[in-house]
Amino acid sequence: DFIQAAPDRAAVLADGNFHPKALVTEHRVEAMIRGSAQWHFARTLFRNAPLATHIELLDLGAQADKIVISLVDPLAAYGRTIFEEYNVNFGTSIDDFWSAYKTDVVRLERFDANDVPAGTAPFTAPGVFQFRLYAPDVANLRIFYIHPDNQRIAQSATLAREDYMDIDPTGPAATPDCAAGAAVVCREDNGWYLVTVANAGNGYYVGVDDKDECAVDNGGCDSNPVADGAGGSPFRATCTNRPGAAPTCVCNAALGYIGDGIHCALRNEDYQDHTLNTYMRLYHTDTLHYGWRVAEIEMYDDPNCAESSKVVYDAQSCATGVFQQASTRPNDAHQIQASGCWVSVRGTYPAADGTDNGPSRIFDEQQGRFGVLSTIRNNAVETTGNHEFVDFEPV
Repeated sequence: DFIQAAPDRAAVLADGNFHPKALVTEHRVEAMIRGSAQWHFARTLFRNAPLATHIELLDLGAQADKIVISLVDPLAAYGRTIFEEYNVNFGTSIDDFWSAYKTDVVRLERFDANDVPAGTAPFTAPGVFQFRLYAPDVANLRIFYIHPDNQRIAQSATLAREDYMDIDPTGPAATPDCAAGAAVVCREDNGWYLVTVANAGNGYYVGVDDKDECAVDNGGCDSNPVADGAGGSPFRATCTNRPGAAPTCVCNAALGYIGDGIHCALRNEDYQDHTLNTYMRLYHTDTLHYGWRVAEIEMYDDPNCAESSKVVYDAQSCATGVFQQASTRPNDAHQIQASGCWVSVRGTYPAADGTDNGPSRIFDEQQGRFGVLSTIRNNAVETTGNHEFVDFEPV
């Protein structure tokens, strides 16, 4: 528990009892410091464990007379260690939008010459708390503060997001370099960060990194590719990461995509035949043992389906094509290129005599139809699900 809340605080902080020292174990390091020149003996603190957080104290505040500072790993033994040491349940992270804890939890208590805790009248302006923190695997360090009088701490309950206060809520998403000028948190060299907390109150301090949701599956935004990578943008929606919050998803309006960002589609007027990989695909979902044929498809450039805007795909417009093996389809897919369209068919066409005619015979010249979908594989008819399809594409 915090000394400031202890009923015997005066006895603990009495000059005869409060002796500067540092206690170090693999689970916890704690230093008792006097606000004088002697405090430099415990300037750098870290647990006796590999890769433990290092903290180098630079400024403890001019009015601080007695300081107690300790460090505990919040993730050790699945959080049991810090609960045993501090009687606080930190969980594994602040919330889903921040990384797991990247530093030890630093517990700070400062008292003035009259043993008044920082943040309490008349010690309401305890001055700056400045330190260097070694966190080598952090891209952009953010420091959060938890007040010691938190109700969940008193109840030994797991801390909630509202219990954490960002010490630099208006700071940039990317941690700036210290060479660029003063900042609450800035980056030095070799994994070190400089942290300056004005009028730091007693409590807990812990470091985290932002979680970039956009780096995985486009952050849940529409991750379907745009047509032929138009405009250099890979997805139909642009995902924008926000530190500590859900990303924003915006459809790529410049390329004609509209929607809520989760699902985007081209506006009717922005369809461009030459930029679309597949203009239309027909496939069946029910079992069709004898296949099926398509006589004609009518499509319109105008949403009102004006006759002048009609485009017809039929056997007459596509029958002049030449069969060839597809280069952009699965190994068992074939295409026919005609003057007005590509038609792609996968599989074989079982003839009446039991032979396989193959995709080169997808046009039924007598009936003026095309797109017979039926497949023989391993002597078994497969005409279920999406095994067979016909694609209509511009040339």
